[in-house]
Amino acid sequence: MSGEIKEIPIKDIELDELFQDRYLNRWNYNKKDTELLESIHTVGLILPIIVRINNNDENKYLLVKGYRRLKVKQILKHKIIMCKILELSDSDAMGVYFSATLGCKELTYEQKKRSIETFRGIMNDMDERGLIEKNRVKELEKYINNLEIRNKPPKKITGSYYCPICKHRHMRGQKYEDHKRYAE
Repeated sequence: MSGEIKEIPIKDIELDELFQDRYLNRWNYNKKDTELLESIHTVGLILPIIVRINNNDENKYLLVKGYRRLKVKQILKHKIIMCKILELSDSDAMGVYFSATLGCKELTYEQKKRSIETFRGIMNDMDERGLIEKNRVKELEKYINNLEIRNKPPKKITGSYYCPICKHRHMRGQKYEDHKRYAE
C-alpha cells in the first residue's frame, strides 16, 4: 500500500463520513493532546496523516487517519500538513483506519477488542447495504479474524520457580524487589 507523500493545504482536508463520529470522540484535549501539540510545535510532524482522494471533488481529500495531528496543526495555525495520499475504496479505508488504530501501543486489550467489534459492525452494515462486493467481505472477515488472533488478551503468569538468589520459591512475574525481603 504505497502512496504519494506530499504537503497539502489543511483547508483541502475534510472528515471522512465513515469515521466522523470516531474522530469527534477522539479529541478532548487531554495530557496526550498537549504533549502532541508541544511535540509538533518543537519537532514538527514526524508521521504524516493518511488521506484519500475525495471522489466528489478531486481538489479535496478525506481524512482516514491522523485526526489529532490535523487538529493540533489547526490549533497551531499551520496552513499545510504532510499527508500520505492513498487511493482507497470505503472498505479499504476502513481497513487502513482500524489496522492503524490496532497498531497503537497505548490501547488496552479492551479498547482493541471494541475497535475490532466496531470494524466488524461497520463492515456488516456496508455489506447489508450492498456497498461492498461479496468477495471483499470474505477478505475483510479473514483480515478481522487475523486481527483478533494478533490482539489476544495478555497471558496470565502462572506457576512458581525456585530462586537461586534467595533460595525460596516465587510466583512467576514477581518483581525483583521481592527478593530483598528473602535475602536478608
